[in-house]
Amino acid sequence: QIAAQLFGGWVGALGAANISPMHTFVDVEVLIVAQDNSTGRSYSESGYANLKIDSNQVSPKRAGFDALQTAVTQAAKRIVIRMTGGTPSRQITEEDINNDLNLKKEIIHYYNLQKFWNAYGAGSPTEMVEVSDIRLASVSDQTVKLKVKFRWQYLDGRGTGRYASGVATVQRAASSFRVVSFE
Repeated sequence: QIAAQLFGGWVGALGAANISPMHTFVDVEVLIVAQDNSTGRSYSESGYANLKIDSNQVSPKRAGFDALQTAVTQAAKRIVIRMTGGTPSRQITEEDINNDLNLKKEIIHYYNLQKFWNAYGAGSPTEMVEVSDIRLASVSDQTVKLKVKFRWQYLDGRGTGRYASGVATVQRAASSFRVVSFE
């Protein structure tokens, strides 16, 4: 409802867009500016989201709307905290992700502990052997989603050098991140 009121026709146009549903990412960043009527002071906060659209999962229209709703919700929460005298926690940035020296190892360790049976239609367990790229996908109050490009192989060593991508969900843990899921 908020998105429809704020963006009106744009949300409707999103549904009419011809977006191919095969491995498409929808990126949304929203900046909300609010004014305190009693003091006249303005506050601004941003929110962002990224969703991967797979042909087997969600429709492009639904993914676009979900990304928009996530970004608006994040920005609105941060505005409320700011307007009530609080300070929202610092948003995690690409730099935070790139500077975490243990993050790649943590993602590989998590993936390999899950024993990904039948991954990629293989009929055999696979292991992640290398992470080539990590990008910030979305940030919420408690978790961060990361787009991860990686190389995998069968546990028996067949098929080395195959590349794939997935989404890791991590939580801030002291000065690093803890992986809580990988899809």
